[in-house]
Amino acid sequence: MEKNKKFKFLVIFVVIIIFSYSLYYFNTKNVHNNQGSNNRTIIDITNDPFIGNINANIIIVEFSDFQCPYCGRFYKEVFPKIYEDYIEPGKAKFVYKNFPLSIHQYSKVAAEAGLCANEQEKFWDYGDKLFNNQNVLDINSLKKYASDIGLDTKKFNECLDFGKMSSEVQKDINEAVSYNVKGTPTIFINGIKLVGVQPIDSYIKIIEDELNE
Repeated sequence: MEKNKKFKFLVIFVVIIIFSYSLYYFNTKNVHNNQGSNNRTIIDITNDPFIGNINANIIIVEFSDFQCPYCGRFYKEVFPKIYEDYIEPGKAKFVYKNFPLSIHQYSKVAAEAGLCANEQEKFWDYGDKLFNNQNVLDINSLKKYASDIGLDTKKFNECLDFGKMSSEVQKDINEAVSYNVKGTPTIFINGIKLVGVQPIDSYIKIIEDELNE
């Protein structure tokens, strides 16, 4: 009887260990299952706004927030150089994903507005307006910017007013969390992660290394 009790206790103990490990594994799977080889993150960019050569070997993905001042710095200080040297010549494709932070009042609706503009193939023109007017992103201003760049305002306003892109923005947010993104801007160059606004040479080095592989 004593041996049977010990055996049952051992079995229960092993089952608890296996269950605990399984629970940990499935709870962390969404973050870790996106890691490719060499500590690269594999990112789904299907249907996301992009600029540059669709078949480029260098894929740069930015998780950004239109109201984030650091994203504004990246847009003004880093992006122009990357665009001039790599995107415009067809060496790189730049993909934009939304990660609106809750501390910014208008960042989520601005993200939705950006995707409404993308419906009319004007995402990058509209994004320029938002980054150049980060302190004025209320609903009326978002609609004015659409008019300023010549969008079909009826279609744009309906898209924004009815929250047509809300689920798409939330999808980006969920993806960001699964990729362990915690702040903006977060950049992935062929899956290699860079957080915050870094010196331009940090981005160039990775891009050049990737081009030379």
